[in-house]
Amino acid sequence: MLRTETPDESFQRQFELSSALKPGAVDSIASPINVAAPNTLKTEQDIEAKLRTHSFQLAGKFDRRFRTQVRDRSKRPLVVRPVISRYKLHVMSGFHHATREAFQVRLRAASGRITATDKGNTEIFFHATRLSKMKDTSSRLQTKQAPLYTPHVRQNSCKPMLGETLNAPQSLRSASPAVRTLPRHLLYSIFARIGGSGLDTDAFETLRASYRGGFLGKAIAYDNRQTEIPASLIHSLRWHPVRLISFFDRPYYYGAKKKYLDWIASRHLATGRYDLFHSWSGDCLRSLQVAKQRRIPSIVEIPTWHRDGGKKKADWPKTTESANKTRGVPTWKARLLLQRKRFIEEYQLADLLLVLSERAANTFRVRGFPEEKLFYLPRGVDVERFKPGNRPAKFRAVFSGALIKRKGIQHVLEAWHRLNLPDAELWLVGHVHDEAKPFLKQFWRDNIRVVGFARDPENYLNQGTVHVFPSQWEGSAKVTYEAAACALPQITTREAGDVVRDSVEGIIVKPGDVDAIAAALQHLYRHPEIVQQMGRAARRRVVENFTWDHFRTRLLGAYETAMRMAR
Repeated sequence: MLRTETPDESFQRQFELSSALKPGAVDSIASPINVAAPNTLKTEQDIEAKLRTHSFQLAGKFDRRFRTQVRDRSKRPLVVRPVISRYKLHVMSGFHHATREAFQVRLRAASGRITATDKGNTEIFFHATRLSKMKDTSSRLQTKQAPLYTPHVRQNSCKPMLGETLNAPQSLRSASPAVRTLPRHLLYSIFARIGGSGLDTDAFETLRASYRGGFLGKAIAYDNRQTEIPASLIHSLRWHPVRLISFFDRPYYYGAKKKYLDWIASRHLATGRYDLFHSWSGDCLRSLQVAKQRRIPSIVEIPTWHRDGGKKKADWPKTTESANKTRGVPTWKARLLLQRKRFIEEYQLADLLLVLSERAANTFRVRGFPEEKLFYLPRGVDVERFKPGNRPAKFRAVFSGALIKRKGIQHVLEAWHRLNLPDAELWLVGHVHDEAKPFLKQFWRDNIRVVGFARDPENYLNQGTVHVFPSQWEGSAKVTYEAAACALPQITTREAGDVVRDSVEGIIVKPGDVDAIAAALQHLYRHPEIVQQMGRAARRRVVENFTWDHFRTRLLGAYETAMRMAR
């Protein structure tokens, strides 16, 4: 419910605010922020919109001069419609991008259309606030929960960092919404497609935040598979000249594609149209150099860890990791490879680094990166798509992800073979790589089902009892979000991300510890009541902290932080 306020206190009325606005600027904005104006400014009619986030503000003034006064430099109107005034036809425009402050628009009431009860000078302020029956997120997360599994030391120590919205110290939280500073024209580039699965989904949800916020300038990607965001805002590289060398080995071909993406993005930045640049590590060295020259704030997203992994400074490599690969290779071809030096330079040039987990952040801390340069941005999940299903009658462990050694498939198979649990089965959902085949042969049992790659992993996760994912190296594995959304307790590692808290939503083991994996499987096999409690806790944690709405809220905080740092 919203209230209009005028200088005359006797004039107050309540109505529901909905916005037929397209894009729905209010759909992804958390906390008061400037939004594009809806198609009509009516106080007598309901405007339909869904307020998913905290609030937004819109201020308008009516007087006898029909004109717009908007603090937005955008030239492309979101709203263009004729309005008949007393003297002549006028066109409303200039509402394309969100501004840094609330809108102040001066309009004269149009003839034949009621815009306010008083046709004179009336000042109207719109303020919307999300009403929630739920308690504050931080207070919920701070509630003590009894551990459900205690044979080992719990591994839940996480150091809050910039961007942490789960339980952040006051000094690291975002500035007051009244003084938020967001970009006007964002340039986003990614070595992926917009819309699809995996990283393509992340790219789409990332762009939703800026598009619905009204400040998406251009996105550069290798294809566009969605229709919500207009194609005019996406520079698709589906047809590109690098295809001519697609017969090269993958490291050379992919390296060339990333450098071509970087070159295109740098040309866009050189035009001076953008005031914020967001890309991914390995994709943007030249672009960051141009951004630095033009004093454009930049953000680099880190998909996993620091390029040197978890090594301390004394263990840093003294030569590039590709030195051996380039022996005997022509110089022009060797230049297509992405060298370690490229990643290190990107880390230094970026104003802000987005890290997906506490473990990933630590790989930067040991190299001397300051806390203020690290922004915590965990992933999100569609909780409507991934939701609990019917519990199977038998104990069913599910491994979801590519069957490769880095994700610990060999340790899962060995632990399962060692236990030989009766009336139980193991499902393997993911592409079977060659490196996993020897382990499948060595530890095979008849109660193992190899599903292979699945475009609908939710249909397998919600039929499971427990998710097993002892990965050795991840940024923040999306499958841990998906399994938690399906109410599955998980046996995983701290290296897989921060979704699972030890003994609350699952059991944390060390990478490569087959004994610990086997013990955890056996414990959950024997205690279905613990499986049920952990599953409920996992679903609740995701719904309260890791939806795509939470992700976009945090992302807007990252954009705001980068803009403030550039001042």
